[in-house]
Amino acid sequence: MPITTLAVFPRVLSVPVIFKQWLQIILSLYALGILLIALPTSAYAGLPPVVFNYVNNTGDLSFGQADSPETACTAAMAIVRPNSSNAHYSFPEVNGVDLSSIGMTNFYCSFEDEQKRKNTYMAGYPTCGPYETRMSTRAYIDSVTWTCVCRNGDRFMENTQRCETLTAASVYSDEDKSLGSTCDRSCGEPINPGTGNMWHVETDYWSALTRGMTLARTYNSLPAVMDADSPHTMGVRWTHAYETALRAEAAVQSGKNPGQCWRLSATSPIQCERKAVPTTTVPEAVSILRADGKRYYFNRVGQAYIAAADISDRIEPTYSADGKVSAWTYKSVLGDVTERYSAAGRLLSITNRNGLQQRLTYSGGQTNDTRVSRQPDDAPVCTHVQSALQMPAGRLMCVTDY
Repeated sequence: MPITTLAVFPRVLSVPVIFKQWLQIILSLYALGILLIALPTSAYAGLPPVVFNYVNNTGDLSFGQADSPETACTAAMAIVRPNSSNAHYSFPEVNGVDLSSIGMTNFYCSFEDEQKRKNTYMAGYPTCGPYETRMSTRAYIDSVTWTCVCRNGDRFMENTQRCETLTAASVYSDEDKSLGSTCDRSCGEPINPGTGNMWHVETDYWSALTRGMTLARTYNSLPAVMDADSPHTMGVRWTHAYETALRAEAAVQSGKNPGQCWRLSATSPIQCERKAVPTTTVPEAVSILRADGKRYYFNRVGQAYIAAADISDRIEPTYSADGKVSAWTYKSVLGDVTERYSAAGRLLSITNRNGLQQRLTYSGGQTNDTRVSRQPDDAPVCTHVQSALQMPAGRLMCVTDY
């Protein structure tokens, strides 16, 4: 098919459809015992750090748990005032002083009945972890950030839902660059003999017409890297080309790990997280997540961003008149592609050496109909309107090739 025809009849990759295909594959492999993904063993795994318990009027029975004050109030309203609307939460006050300012995190819910009269209801209280462990976590809740803070300098761990004493751990400084394939697609698969990382690629979609529209996801098992347990659009430790992203970082010292790593004991797995990012007009460093899970770091030198000597890819910022970064361009040697990113680091387009381009359209948060609302404003309109629940702003809706 001629390339010019694609601009008239662009094909759209529908994310929810591909997700369904991916889910069917995952369930099939799991049923056969083929897919060996490490699952958390804690009984509390999967719960958010702060659990919002909502109770009845007498306070002696918990109706359930929610992941935010808003959802707790909505759930409580559905139980005690099913004909009401407009659930909101607030903190109690004493002499006009909001008690959340002194660490009081119990909150009230208010709703409106059919006559628009407001009813106040004590929705409950947040706990660090599930209700039954609230007295043993040694943590308190920051009511501004809704995070669990340990009283003695320990760290609240999501997998155990408790404050734990951690031991600093040092890891190989280039672990982030070793994820995925380190040579051709078959080298070392499924195990990288140098690091022990198990990596695997599954191709969910491939266009035989342009050989440009492909959705392949990569799994990496290595835990001692930044964001190893962070959620991605296709699950923890799975990455793909349409969620590559740039983000600001603290400056990376040569030969040093870009984050902070620790372990609970000498035999427990190492976990790592990012260092705090300084608040500056222009970031002192940036990193980019690649389709196969690798992450490359670039330090700012003057107005340019320079990577380590073994990285040939380049990042070029575009500066606005006020000296801020208005856009980013990433040039990858592998595959000879150029990628455009927004000022915030969101992937906007991918262009290969032949000039074939893929452009990404994100939800505007108002409707799933991208003819009405989409991000960015000049992104292509998706040819299919998703019938699922309203997608939040910033969710990838479709990828269009030209």
